Amino acid sequence: MTPCYLWVNHTYTTSSVLRCLLFHSNGQRKGDKEALEKAVQSAIDDPIGRYIPPSMTRESVRERHRLFVETDWSNVGRSRIATLSSENEDVSL
Repeated sequence: MTPCYLWVNHTYTTSSVLRCLLFHSNGQRKGDKEALEKAVQSAIDDPIGRYIPPSMTRESVRERHRLFVETDWSNVGRSRIATLSSENEDVSL
């Protein structure tokens, strides 16, 4: 692998670049610098947008934080202790 391959592979991972790199590495178009340059330029001109999982959007994180802060944890704890106590386990406050 050449340094150029590693740089391109880690920086621009669009399908056109990867296809061109795979084509070159298999020796099918060895020395076709123009095709590689076109693929790299295509990746620069039209990069893949970033993906943010739905559970990691600002709104989703904000909602989880709101629920955490606004929950009355003492009531949750009392309810859990009552449940454990009714199951005859040794639990005290």
